[in-house]
Amino acid sequence: MPRKKEGNDTNLREKAERKLGLELQRPEEELAEDAQRLIHELRVHQIELEMQNEELRNVQAELEESRAGYADLFDFSPVGYVSIDKDGLIHEVNLTLARLLGIERGQLIGKPFMLNVAPADRDLLYLHCGGGFKTGGRAVCELRLKKKGGEEFYAQLESIFVKDAEGASSCRTAIMDVSERKRVEKELGIYRDNLEKLVEERTLELARTNELLIQEIAERINAGQKLEEQAGELEEINTALKVLLKLREEEQKELGRNIQSNLTELVLPYLDKLKKGRLDHIQRSYVEILGSAIHEVLSPFLKNLFSAELANNLSPTEIQVANLIKEGKTSKEIAQLLCIAEKTVSSHRYQIRKKLGLINEKINLQTHLRSLK
Repeated sequence: MPRKKEGNDTNLREKAERKLGLELQRPEEELAEDAQRLIHELRVHQIELEMQNEELRNVQAELEESRAGYADLFDFSPVGYVSIDKDGLIHEVNLTLARLLGIERGQLIGKPFMLNVAPADRDLLYLHCGGGFKTGGRAVCELRLKKKGGEEFYAQLESIFVKDAEGASSCRTAIMDVSERKRVEKELGIYRDNLEKLVEERTLELARTNELLIQEIAERINAGQKLEEQAGELEEINTALKVLLKLREEEQKELGRNIQSNLTELVLPYLDKLKKGRLDHIQRSYVEILGSAIHEVLSPFLKNLFSAELANNLSPTEIQVANLIKEGKTSKEIAQLLCIAEKTVSSHRYQIRKKLGLINEKINLQTHLRSLK
């Protein structure tokens, strides 16, 4: 094989020498023209290369500018970002998270992220990352992170698990401080418990009153049976029983009015202020749930303020709106008290007039509601 290659090289050299001899036999004018053409082509090629280099430099400058912009977005984002490998070590972290933890970014790189989690919540992080690295996709959890000085705060972690071109897995996590939301949730829980306790106490009080009334009625009936012959006395007893029952109904209505008044004047305005505050979508959901719960508590008491036929014909919200109209509240005030839009109040007004047969009638709705028994 080497000998064959050596022979091929010799033949190629001989062909090149023959071609060179032919070239040397060409007239000098042709050689000069070829040289000029070659110089021109080389010059054109040189200019093309210079233009390509300039274009590459411009592209590189744009890429560097874009990279710097993305770096600023990463570092100064309102939420913290961190990239963790499968061993739990931090590869990247932005300045926002470093400030949240009170630790310099350089001291976080290469360290286990687990060190920044409250000891009691480290199992939550283990489950969060362990499941994500196995199945991929996204995962969300809430746990407590620990600052440099030992202070803990609640954080929400939203992670996405990806693999690079070499197949190495990593966890990219966005971290938000939700301590304020947790505080509001705790306060709402305490208020809800107190409200439930108050309703339970009032219910027990009504039950005791009802038992006393039932006992009194039983005693009166027993006395009436013994005094059958005394018709006049029996009539008086029956009259007294009717009065007691009417008083009991009035007491129940008064209690309902008191509860409705307290919630409307003392609770719903603050709930409306809370709803107008800066809340995220989760906090706003809790506020709306609390408002719905309060309206559910009010609904049975408000029904007693209208006739049974009218109460059964109106929805719970329409009953609340009708009661506030009856009290002289404007649509704007009703919207604020019930935490609904003013347009919604106008819609309820129209439905109430429709169900009362007042459409196209020049009758004041407040006056008409006050006239109903």
